[in-house]
Amino acid sequence: MRFPGGIVRRLSAKQPCVPLHFHRVGGSSSRARGSIQNRGSGQSSGIRCGSSSSPSSPSSSGGHGSTQAGALIVSAAAALGGLMGAGLGIQMFQDKEHESPQVRKNRELAMEQQQQQEQEQKSFADVDWYEDVSGTTSYRKVLCAEDLLKQDHPFLEDDHMFSAFVARGLINDIEGFYSKDKTEFRAVVALGREVAGWPKIVHGGLTAAIFDEVFGGLLYCLKKSKAVSFLGPAYTVQLDVSYKSKIAASSTVLCTATLEKFEGRKLSMTATLSDGPDGRVYATSRALFVTPKLLKLVSEVAKYSVERLKNKLTF
Repeated sequence: MRFPGGIVRRLSAKQPCVPLHFHRVGGSSSRARGSIQNRGSGQSSGIRCGSSSSPSSPSSSGGHGSTQAGALIVSAAAALGGLMGAGLGIQMFQDKEHESPQVRKNRELAMEQQQQQEQEQKSFADVDWYEDVSGTTSYRKVLCAEDLLKQDHPFLEDDHMFSAFVARGLINDIEGFYSKDKTEFRAVVALGREVAGWPKIVHGGLTAAIFDEVFGGLLYCLKKSKAVSFLGPAYTVQLDVSYKSKIAASSTVLCTATLEKFEGRKLSMTATLSDGPDGRVYATSRALFVTPKLLKLVSEVAKYSVERLKNKLTF
């Protein structure tokens, strides 16, 4: 007997013919529910039996017999496919249960990276003003989401907040562009869904955090391009935010930060958060960053360097 899919069951003298049992439904013997049972061994294929009729009875011969046999073949094939699928699922579950923590971590990391790549491919696809920002020759791309996820980042640690935002999908994608001529930093940020304070409205604290992060990006580019010169880091001393309009969750926004003044250890910067270069303004911000005094700077840099070295040795 040939089953669908090329599965062949050979009957020999050593394999006695299996009695077939059918259950009539709605007066038709062509609809069968039952199981293939081997009465000699007491084993069942798993499809339940209804009332039985002998293979030699009229109901199992002629046209009715062919119809019933066809129905049984289909049911048996479906059952076999289900058993094979269940077996594969059980095997995969057992493999996951017995895998080492490191293997599980690598597998989960690979899945996260794949999801991140898929998300990045479509993050800015429907943003009509993205090309106006990314395609400007006077701006150079200096930041992308992958940079925030690097384990060997030159100065960010694994506890960086925006790295966590990207890893957890609160921010789907982020890209930064810097203009040396304008001393201006632009960040395109694709927000996720779970960033709301009021339902479906971006939390005001996240808006402030975006401003602070973009100010930090501008500061980094200013130092790297030698537009400003001072030793060590600079810290946020004052951050003022004026909210103009609500931002819907899952929006893509543009944050533009510019150096206003650099004097001694102080840097003043301004920024705007908007729906594109010429779009609605959501919020504006002004910030004051200050570099620490020399003695404090030496102490903090030394402490940071020791901690970073210790973490690398521990890892």
